[in-house]
Amino acid sequence: MPRQDRIVVASDRAYPYSRGLLAQSLMACGIAPDDAYRVARVVDALLRRSAQASVTTDELRARVEEVLAGEEGDALQRYRRWSALQHMEWPLVVLIGGAPGTGKSTIATQVAHRLGITRIVSTDAVRQVMRAVISRELVPYIHTSSFDAASTVPPDALGSSGGDPAVVGFVQQAETVRVGVRGIVDRAVAERFPLVLEGVHLVPGSDLVPLDAPATVVEVMLVVDDPLEHQSHFHARAAHTGDARPVQRYLQAFDEIRKIQLHLLEASARNGVPVVEARHMDTAVRQILDMVLERVAAAATLPACPSPTATIAASAPTSSP
Repeated sequence: MPRQDRIVVASDRAYPYSRGLLAQSLMACGIAPDDAYRVARVVDALLRRSAQASVTTDELRARVEEVLAGEEGDALQRYRRWSALQHMEWPLVVLIGGAPGTGKSTIATQVAHRLGITRIVSTDAVRQVMRAVISRELVPYIHTSSFDAASTVPPDALGSSGGDPAVVGFVQQAETVRVGVRGIVDRAVAERFPLVLEGVHLVPGSDLVPLDAPATVVEVMLVVDDPLEHQSHFHARAAHTGDARPVQRYLQAFDEIRKIQLHLLEASARNGVPVVEARHMDTAVRQILDMVLERVAAAATLPACPSPTATIAASAPTSSP
């Protein structure tokens, strides 16, 4: 029987079997792409050999587990955790924070794709909407970049502590943007749809998701510890966007950006938010997926298994800007 004619029957619908979608779900488990497609091909061959016109989702899952049982490592347990993710009653909310130039949008897009999540929201987009309805005269610090907000901080706002203007301006902006971000999270929870939210304004401890909210929340903070590596991210981004975001603008404000990163790392340490080094995108994505699957396993009371990549630094790096 031609592969495209095979039907997968779920409890409430039927859809064509797709080897590519199966491979995508396996990659969401943290399985390497080459291995994911190889396993998908083996499962496909088993289904073709059976000559069944249709299979249930449970039957398909059993076939996948049969193949994964022969794989090395913890692929089978990862797949079972991913399966639990598909049957969660509560929505999954993934929060990916980080200073400018840490690769938040790229990594968030990869995480969402592998998890099959279609809703990705940037806090920069939230800030842009707020700019359209709130005048510069009323709230000047949301009309600047996060690292330029220092220019809107009056001297008396620094207080007796002598706070750094770059951090004070950023905090003011983040607290204002938080209002719009909280509205998006509240809607996702109320309507029970999964969401990936990324942005510099996701400051740990901001109570973006109430502790008693019916949601499974995974929060991480991206960091580029090495300053030269951090600067190279701006060059790479400019090359891929035709310099739509001019690299010199970010390099000129690099000291302020590093101060914001240090502030975010300190907030992460205080609030127990895991820190992920974003030097290598694939590794960072794998680490975040590990955390998602472990969180889902905990929510579903599945037996936990140790994962070397999921044991990420629970405290922030000690580097200075």
